[in-house]
Amino acid sequence: AAKLNKRIVLGLLAAIAAQTLLGYLFSLSPISTILQMASVSFLGAVIGSFVANRNFLIPATILWFLTWLLMFYILFNASNGQASLYSLLELNGVAMFVSLLATILGCIAVNMHIHKNRVATI
Repeated sequence: AAKLNKRIVLGLLAAIAAQTLLGYLFSLSPISTILQMASVSFLGAVIGSFVANRNFLIPATILWFLTWLLMFYILFNASNGQASLYSLLELNGVAMFVSLLATILGCIAVNMHIHKNRVATI
């Protein structure tokens, strides 16, 4: 079994904490839900990537998937079985795509920064 790197675990914890706090703070603002989700996803990925200090794209994408899986579980149960997977995807598809794109872009931005700094110091 692959051993989880301590920096990756710390990065995931930092991303979860950042997304939780930012999600709460952004929910108090008047900006659109899609923009809130994109901002929270991007900043969570950036913070997690900086803490991990290495390629964080796969862990961040797994975190994105698990977060949406949990959200779908909660939404499905809150509907008392009235919602279908299709209806949940239909209602949340754009938000899922935007948050995934923001997560990927956040990781890429930090990876480029880290790589640039490592090359400059060699």
